[in-house]
Amino acid sequence: MYRLVTNVASKARIARNCTSQIGSRLNSTRNYAAKDIRFGVEARALILKGVEDLADAVKVTMGPKGRNVIIEQSWGAPKVTKDGVTVAKSIEFKDRIKNVGASLVKQVANATNDVAGDGTTCATVLTRAIFTEGCKSVAAGMNAMDLRRGIKLAVDTVVTNLQSRARMISTSEEIAQVGTISANGDREIGELIAKAMETVGKEGVITIQDGKTLFNELEVVEGMKIDRGYISPYFITNPKTQKCELEDPLILIHEKKISNINAMVKVLELALKKQRPLLIVAEDVESDALATLILNKLRAGIKVCAVKAPGFGENRKANLHDLAALTGAQVITEELGMNLDNIDLSMFGNCKKITVSKDDTVVLDGAGDKQAIGERCEQIRSMVEASTSDYDKEKLQERLAKLSGGVAVLKIGGASETEVSEKKDRVTDALNATKAAVEEGIVPGGGVALLYASKELDKLSTANFDQKIGVQIIQNALKTPVYTIASNAGVEGAVIVGKLLEQDNPDLGYDAAKGEYVDMVKAGIIDPLKVIRTALVDAASVSSLLTTTEAVVTEIPTKEVVSPGMGGGMGGMGVEAATRTRPLQINPGDLEAAHLDELIREIEQRSLFYYQEKNKSLRARYVYGTIFLIINLCAWFIRDYAQKALALLPYVSSCGPEGSHCFHTLGVLRIFYFIMFLSTWNTMKLHEAQNSWHSDNWIFKFFLLVLVTVASFFIPQLYIQIYGEIARVGAGIFLGLQLVSVIEFITWWNNYWMPHDQSKQSCSFGLVMSIVFYIGSVCGIAVMYYFYAASTACGLNMFFISWTVVLLIVMMVMSLHSKVKNRGLLSSGIMASYIVFLCWSAIRSEPSHTKCNAHTQNGHTDWTTVLSFLIAIVAIVMATFSTGIDSESFRFEFRKDEAKEEDDIPYSYGFFHLVFSLGAMYFAMLFISWNLSHSPQKWSIDVGWTSTWVKIVNEWFAAAIYLWKLIGPIVRQPRVHEQPQPTAAEVDR
Repeated sequence: MYRLVTNVASKARIARNCTSQIGSRLNSTRNYAAKDIRFGVEARALILKGVEDLADAVKVTMGPKGRNVIIEQSWGAPKVTKDGVTVAKSIEFKDRIKNVGASLVKQVANATNDVAGDGTTCATVLTRAIFTEGCKSVAAGMNAMDLRRGIKLAVDTVVTNLQSRARMISTSEEIAQVGTISANGDREIGELIAKAMETVGKEGVITIQDGKTLFNELEVVEGMKIDRGYISPYFITNPKTQKCELEDPLILIHEKKISNINAMVKVLELALKKQRPLLIVAEDVESDALATLILNKLRAGIKVCAVKAPGFGENRKANLHDLAALTGAQVITEELGMNLDNIDLSMFGNCKKITVSKDDTVVLDGAGDKQAIGERCEQIRSMVEASTSDYDKEKLQERLAKLSGGVAVLKIGGASETEVSEKKDRVTDALNATKAAVEEGIVPGGGVALLYASKELDKLSTANFDQKIGVQIIQNALKTPVYTIASNAGVEGAVIVGKLLEQDNPDLGYDAAKGEYVDMVKAGIIDPLKVIRTALVDAASVSSLLTTTEAVVTEIPTKEVVSPGMGGGMGGMGVEAATRTRPLQINPGDLEAAHLDELIREIEQRSLFYYQEKNKSLRARYVYGTIFLIINLCAWFIRDYAQKALALLPYVSSCGPEGSHCFHTLGVLRIFYFIMFLSTWNTMKLHEAQNSWHSDNWIFKFFLLVLVTVASFFIPQLYIQIYGEIARVGAGIFLGLQLVSVIEFITWWNNYWMPHDQSKQSCSFGLVMSIVFYIGSVCGIAVMYYFYAASTACGLNMFFISWTVVLLIVMMVMSLHSKVKNRGLLSSGIMASYIVFLCWSAIRSEPSHTKCNAHTQNGHTDWTTVLSFLIAIVAIVMATFSTGIDSESFRFEFRKDEAKEEDDIPYSYGFFHLVFSLGAMYFAMLFISWNLSHSPQKWSIDVGWTSTWVKIVNEWFAAAIYLWKLIGPIVRQPRVHEQPQPTAAEVDR
């Protein structure tokens, strides 16, 4: 799972290619699939059959005495429900045209549920009534378009009438009444919802959860509602509620858009490490990063969700900081120099639970500091008082309500899982209906509001007779809710409808629960206007479309023939071929799923290729390091022995006196390392030819290296001398890279061995090593004073050594200062040993005639010469390997981390080979002692005054870089504080 986080990172280019390929493939399938076309009355009759069958199953749940519906499930026990939309969603017909009608009715129910949160059964019943009458009218020869105009005219009139009769609700008792009716007469649920609204306010956030007891409970927790939902439905974890539910998640808050795949992978790795879900709130999560999240959720099972930050501009920033205060998160903002590359767990927020729907996000029980939340609220209140803009005040008050209002949690209990599930469906409907009632008001319930509104249509004038029939269709349909409720209660619906239409009291209705006529408002039987209005408008809209339908096109199911079995001994009597019908349904959802599967397969194949190529390129560095060592050993050999060994060659005799133009000093300069840099400097992607050239073809490159080395001896002396001058500069540049690499390594080693807890440092291995390095440094100083500054005549050496002592003391004091971030004795101890060695090496590089040099290099190898050579090789390796990605400890401070894609090369090949080229120049300078006219002794390295001063300056420069690394952050810090700090109000605004 952990590896999958990295391997399934998506690329926009791949996604686009896959989309076009899959889309064309599926489209071709659709183009060649056989079609079934039905026309006119036949088409409408089949659609009507689907509408009626679905409506018959849904309508039995309507009213206080509505019946239950048992739904078989593919897993677990059958579901028992009285929720109309749940019943509708579970129905699918084998007949394709019937299924068209059922799907459109489900669309009506879903649309009503999305807008009003209730009224799905009412919408279904109305749809069935309007469409049935519409089909009869069209079959009788009516003009379908005029019928549609009449239906629209009647609906507009009814809606206007309902709005004029609506009553706004405000008291807790009225809210409880609405909730009770919507919960199929469950008074307990109605009162629970009213209490929740009273606690958190009518605009407050109320969520529903499974309880752990037999009883329903109300709990108020600190929380916030964000007016943004999930970016992609692939984040859904609960298909039934179409929501993403995250328990105890990590919360990442980012101020800008997120598009960096590598940074997203790092965030996912942190979530995986803690084994916790992840919520990302940002301005946006763009295609590549979004695909990474989706693929890891689907393939690796990581619970993750991405949500766009609410608001715009400065208001968005303020909302993010409010959320950060509630959850204890830190907003990742570029204004403070923060990015996802250096994120750690302390920057994430925490909370008990998060529920994300397609429209909003609810954060429950955030882990933010209560004092910080209180201070944030006080700050917003102060801004409200100071603001002169009504718009700003409104937005500030909205933020204050979200931050301080809390969230009410309705915990639904029951004796079994089935009972809890059924009650949750009713509570959800009741809560949505109650919110709708608060928003637009209430009308008398039990369907009587629609029934009495039908009277208004008697006096409605129309342009022609067909439109009049359309009005009558709506007039008859408005009677069906009362009729259905009464029928489900076991009484004659037509009688109830007729008696109510004879009354003049618009509030009088039939209480199906008690079987008597009552004042519906006084009896608490009320409906939210928004629910009734939305149900009627949606039902009329879809029914009109169905009524005006003249043709239906569906795909003929494909038949797969199964080979017939042959009866034993029954020659020629084959069993009739069995067939199996498999519907081929290709809709946008199927296209997305097929596209995603194809995309995942291609990404995994490419990821495997990239993984192998990256490993190959990383291993190549070790091969290049070995080749570099061999080349420099060859250069050393060429300087000291090649002229004698190759004396028999005809060309050597003409290569200057004693071969001086080809060997000795100029021979060393003929070994250079520049061709690989020129051939790989612009390599960017793993699929490019330069990548294969860098990581493969070793035999060819070996022969090419030999050829180039041999050819260099035919280059005229003048050009080699010019290269020698260039090599001096290149060697100096390499010394800078070497110093930075060594210091970075020392800092990393100090952080690795020295514990952050200062109480444990006194007994750590790092402390022991620190003492060892300091003792070695002091001993080295003493030895240098004894051998190289024994008399007053050795003033220069005494200056070198004394200045080294001063540097040691300054480094030790600075490394122990309390304000130094990377303080520690280990780093300063290692650095002390390093500069002592540089000082010693510099003094030993003094010419042999210097009286103060007690042990000059005399042509024979010694341990110091070998050690100097090995240290130079190690420095080369560290400097070149720092261009890779193996360790964060080798990153240079002046190298900026850039967003990388998955097919990017793992490190800069050009810079890698450039460092080797500079290293070759550095070694050439060591072998010729930085002097083109120098005649070095055999087995000597870096001897002469030039070498001495280069090493001394190198020592001082190394100490300066190390000290700046320690005190640089302290020196720069006052500049930040000297800038005027914005007030809290200015930050939010």
